[in-house]
Amino acid sequence: MSKLSKLLSKDDAFIRYRSVVRMIDERINVDSIQREVQLIQSGRLTRNLAGKPPSSKVLYEAIAKDIANRARLTELRSQLTPEIGLLNRALANTESHVRYAYSDELSECGSTAEARKMILRRVLQSGHSLRDTLDVLVSGIDYTVKDIDQSSFGTSNLVKILMLLTERPGHVA
Repeated sequence: MSKLSKLLSKDDAFIRYRSVVRMIDERINVDSIQREVQLIQSGRLTRNLAGKPPSSKVLYEAIAKDIANRARLTELRSQLTPEIGLLNRALANTESHVRYAYSDELSECGSTAEARKMILRRVLQSGHSLRDTLDVLVSGIDYTVKDIDQSSFGTSNLVKILMLLTERPGHVA
């Protein structure tokens, strides 16, 4: 493995790969985005609509905040998508390059296909680790968006119920 590591440390394609991974890691503040997503989810006003019927003002604020939060989450997701695509391409291209250019060295390090696959995974660990982290982050965003979408059905029903409760007989709204 040390022979392969020495060769890769001087390989232009591998150096570019490490540069891409570093650049993406620097451009995305994972902790900040995770905190923001958690704050959005925990601060949703629709979470507090159970119990007595909400006023129209409270309902309006909850719906408006969910709409704004969903837009922000979509913005975050759209910022992450091209970065993840770039990372995936860098991983795939570098893996292909290493498999082809260093097939003899890989065979020396691992006698089975599974062993060589594990060596490649270790060599490309920084990219795989970053991708795993970004996948978890995107999943959290997607779950929160899905929760907002699903609760919007409930809030639309609350609006209808509120209209029925405030409706006066003989008066057309």
